[in-house]
Amino acid sequence: MSLTEKAMLARLSITQWSARKMDKRVTEEVRVNHDASADAGRYNKLLIAQEAIKTVQAVATAARETHYRLTLPWRDDGARILPAKAFFDYSKSMRDSEAEFNRAVAEFLLEYPALVSDARHRLNGMFSENDYPSADKLRARFSWAISIDPLPTGEDFRVTIGDDETARIRAEIDARTRHALADGMRDAWQRLYDCLLYTSP
Repeated sequence: MSLTEKAMLARLSITQWSARKMDKRVTEEVRVNHDASADAGRYNKLLIAQEAIKTVQAVATAARETHYRLTLPWRDDGARILPAKAFFDYSKSMRDSEAEFNRAVAEFLLEYPALVSDARHRLNGMFSENDYPSADKLRARFSWAISIDPLPTGEDFRVTIGDDETARIRAEIDARTRHALADGMRDAWQRLYDCLLYTSP
């Protein structure tokens, strides 16, 4: 069985509205009042009561944890190795998590007008209408995307250079892929070992 039949690459991308914003005016007031330097700090406003967005954040965190649990390290570009045997479990978990994420976002957006109204009183003099996007624009701040790609192989390298050089580069690509897969498996075994170590009596 070839490497590409044993595993694939999975990327999970989740974006959320931070509900925070630096207040330059208040930051400057604090700096002046304390005669501090310009880089002494900054004041970040919590635009809404954080409890209101915690459900969305919790779903996103749980999904990332599942993504990391079912995949193995690859490179630093966000992609991770997804073993073929784990594909269906991964797909179901991600579909369920995405549905839960979308429900949580929809519920949050329904509450959003009331949360903005509450912020007027909670922030008082620090409240600014410009800090709050419309509900439509705010919906665009939340996104969920998963991409599945095949593991790269030497055959993917198609550049017109000498045959010997092409063969060498293709062999290097295949070797790097095999090494990355082996490193990922070692990581999986280490996770299992650590789990057994900490759960043994």
